[in-house]
Amino acid sequence: MNNVANGLRARGIPLDNLIMLGTPLFPGTLNASMPSDVPITNFDDRFDPLSTTKHGPNVTNIPVMNRRADGGFDALTSHSGYIMNDAVINTIKTIITK
Repeated sequence: MNNVANGLRARGIPLDNLIMLGTPLFPGTLNASMPSDVPITNFDDRFDPLSTTKHGPNVTNIPVMNRRADGGFDALTSHSGYIMNDAVINTIKTIITK
């Protein structure tokens, strides 16, 4: 994700907010460092093994829970459920329309 953000910026495309959906694992280690000059909205599911909370003055962490249809939790649903989570979708819509 940070690599995409850096690629967009390198092409002159401004970034108003970097939205992270449960990844990357370790910014600055496995992926590019997170930008410090742009707001970052990070959605994090504690049952998602690839997701971590992020730290920094420009970071807003939003905890979510992505459940299976039966109400339970598993790693696959937790990691892939962000795009189906109404709270995530509505928050992103709000960010985009600002």
